[in-house]
Amino acid sequence: MANFYENLEVYQRSFQLIPRIYRLGKPLEFERDYELKSQINRAAISIPSNIAEGAASGGHRTYRRHINIALGSTSELHTQVKLTHVLDYLQEQEAEDILLEIETIQQMLYGLRRYVEKQLT
Repeated sequence: MANFYENLEVYQRSFQLIPRIYRLGKPLEFERDYELKSQINRAAISIPSNIAEGAASGGHRTYRRHINIALGSTSELHTQVKLTHVLDYLQEQEAEDILLEIETIQQMLYGLRRYVEKQLT
């Protein structure tokens, strides 16, 4: 039985982004940059993980806090993807595609946060 958050498009899209981010670590040069590779992978994982954890918390305030953490992770991931392009680990078009997806996820999280905040009033 699926948890309700798994039906959220923002959860699905952020979850589907993880394999794309993990594949960034395939080039040999990036493979050697362990710190950046590890950080970018953790940021990607954090987004759907916080959506799930917040949804399971049972409280709107806690859910909002986890959405905010997920938003922070999208900003972190956005910065790191830009950095992978600057360091020539990632081609411009691929970087742009991933950045656009991250920005879409951010907008969806802002919408989810507004929805949850309405439940608090």
